[in-house]
Amino acid sequence: MIDNFFTWLGTHSTLVQSGEALLAILVIGFVTFRWPVRLYLRRNKAPDLVRISNPQEIAQVAAAPAKGTMIVNIDDFTNVQRQSLVEARKDLAAAHGEERKRLEEKIDTLNARLANPDEALAQQHAIILDLEAQLARRGNDLGGDD
Repeated sequence: MIDNFFTWLGTHSTLVQSGEALLAILVIGFVTFRWPVRLYLRRNKAPDLVRISNPQEIAQVAAAPAKGTMIVNIDDFTNVQRQSLVEARKDLAAAHGEERKRLEEKIDTLNARLANPDEALAQQHAIILDLEAQLARRGNDLGGDD
């Protein structure tokens, strides 16, 4: 059996030599390029996830408003409503037809909001939350390339 193996080696020596050469190339390539590849992978690794282990820090993060969130108090809300009312009254003087009717309805709505600002602010907040939820749902339908 061993004799058959050596006979095979003798007849296929070029195949064995090319296998040895390929193995040598792979070993030299691995040894030569191992460190640059490792260095590249270390520099370009994905960032670690943020881990918060302290429960008090978790409560603070949850209580903080999201980036881009606007916090409005009653005074700011009523000031904005008053400014909108003044602008609507200025526009009403020059409006005609459907535009006039729309501005009168807007003025009535603004007066109602100013009469009860707490309820109006709560309604606006509910509308905003609903719109944010719709946006989140629709955003989930978008693909990564979109």
